[in-house]
Amino acid sequence: EPALPRFLREGDEVELRAVARHKLAGTRRLKVTCQTGEGIQILGNPEIELEAASEVPAVVRFRAKVSTGVTEAPITFTVTLAEDATVQDSIEITLPVSTPNIRVAESVTGNWKGATFAAGESSRSEWKDATGQFSLTLSTSPWLPKLLGLPYVLNYPHGCFEQKSSRLLVYTSLTKLLDYLPASETQRANYERIIERSLQEFATSILPDKMLPFWPNGTEGNEYVTLQVAWSVMEAVNSGIEVPESLVEAVTEILAKVIARETKQSAPPTLRAFALFIASQFETENEEAFTAAVEELYLQRDKLSDEGRAWLALALNFSGQKPEWQQQLLREIPVTVPERSFDARTFASTTRSEAMALWAHLAIAPKTNSQELRTRLERLMESSESLSTQENLWLLMAFNALIASQPLVPIAPSAKPVADAISANGVSAAWSDRDLAKLAALSIRNLGKSAGGSFVMRAQRQLPFQEQAQVSEGMRLARVIKNLTDPTRTGTPEAPLQLGDEVLISYRIQTDKPQSYLALEDALPAGLEIVNPNLAMFARTFRIPDEPGLEKAYLSHSEMRDQQTNLYFDQLPAGTRGYSVLARATSAGTFAWPSSQISPMYDSRFQARTAPSLCVVVSK
Repeated sequence: EPALPRFLREGDEVELRAVARHKLAGTRRLKVTCQTGEGIQILGNPEIELEAASEVPAVVRFRAKVSTGVTEAPITFTVTLAEDATVQDSIEITLPVSTPNIRVAESVTGNWKGATFAAGESSRSEWKDATGQFSLTLSTSPWLPKLLGLPYVLNYPHGCFEQKSSRLLVYTSLTKLLDYLPASETQRANYERIIERSLQEFATSILPDKMLPFWPNGTEGNEYVTLQVAWSVMEAVNSGIEVPESLVEAVTEILAKVIARETKQSAPPTLRAFALFIASQFETENEEAFTAAVEELYLQRDKLSDEGRAWLALALNFSGQKPEWQQQLLREIPVTVPERSFDARTFASTTRSEAMALWAHLAIAPKTNSQELRTRLERLMESSESLSTQENLWLLMAFNALIASQPLVPIAPSAKPVADAISANGVSAAWSDRDLAKLAALSIRNLGKSAGGSFVMRAQRQLPFQEQAQVSEGMRLARVIKNLTDPTRTGTPEAPLQLGDEVLISYRIQTDKPQSYLALEDALPAGLEIVNPNLAMFARTFRIPDEPGLEKAYLSHSEMRDQQTNLYFDQLPAGTRGYSVLARATSAGTFAWPSSQISPMYDSRFQARTAPSLCVVVSK
């Protein structure tokens, strides 16, 4: 019976354990052999002989080291009777191997011209000797670098309903922009599965008051998220996507109630303007209620934020009402807004406010200062990589209003090597998921003598364990462990943990100002296994203590995985807060523990990272 960790990381030194037992009479001598594949090497003798009584478990241990550059480690244990090799048993298991690195996403954009594009000449110097993957997209259109926000919204890593509804809006409302991005049939099918799953999650998470939470299956409704989900659902219906009827009924009802101020907790004027903006794009059953709400908000527009005025102006424009009111609102909406903090209730930020202002100006007065507006919008879109889903979504919405129909020049079909995917409109080609080590050798030929356009190169680069360092940008993060079984054993080489130890992992978060919607990620060492408090069998047995003397951060959502723990905090007051998770030492060895990271999901100015460490566990 193997007694192994669930995964390993490159460079780990691990004790491969197995339990041998027999049902024969008396004490017998057993011979146990451990064989490994290329991903892991035995350190010492791969064969052990020991005596074992009938039905008594005998533990055998083999020291081994995980190789680098591998993704799996095959391990085979074989046991035979010393006096009779025909009496035997064996078991083979393959463990996944991860790197001890953390990934950073980076991109390069620019223009190209000529028959050949040499990828290495346009890449970043940090990529030269790095490990990871890269993708290259060439387009005959100049717009490609401005559309980086599309894949960021479609592939944003967190599972909240704001991001899922943003993804659905991109898929249904920005098809003209999506046509510029190459996507394989597999990618398209994957997006469709994600959308179907998201709609089902929306439907099963509707609260009794028809509101929707920020996180799936949450218990508290979020006004902004509910309205954005309503918008995405109505766009999905218009696009011919099958949507659960109960979901359509719920969002239609809540949208009408927000407009009429009939919800339990009346939405602020700015979010009522958002509801009117959504309703103006679809047929409404109660035109009188819509018109009355528009007039009320216009006359009380001093209570609206810049975004509220932009939403109200767009609602009037989409519904073809009151051109003079549209112009007046436009005069009150600055294109460049002053720096502001993130608003957790409306999800407003400086960049998103500017995006909405630009959209309103482009939609209502496209010929006024058009070059200035376009320049401002394109400059904002250059930072897509560091923007939140909300900022990227609304910048793309504004850009969708700006982009003019231009002659589409097909990308050269004879380009070599052959592209992995071609865009729907034929102007872009992609070479995807290539080894970063081979980037310098990639040269795209046969592009045509007069060909030219724009390019985007994106890389997922692994930051090596030895290059990870503590980072504090507007906030600080510390990772502290406390051994609840024996406080003298701290997991260092001098004071290793023992198998079976219960370990409290505490994350101390310090911030000088209140933060909203934070995501904390910790890639775990293979020798520890998190005790998931969300599972009933553990909740009955374990109580996770708080760190003494430290005020607790309120957890909003968590994702406990074998290799990583993700913790989410919707609100975090200024000062120092902590949150702890419980783990058990389950495997002996010396294991890499990569840096923990925390950052707000909607404010890229702040982030923090711990230094990496080693976690040492020994057998009793």
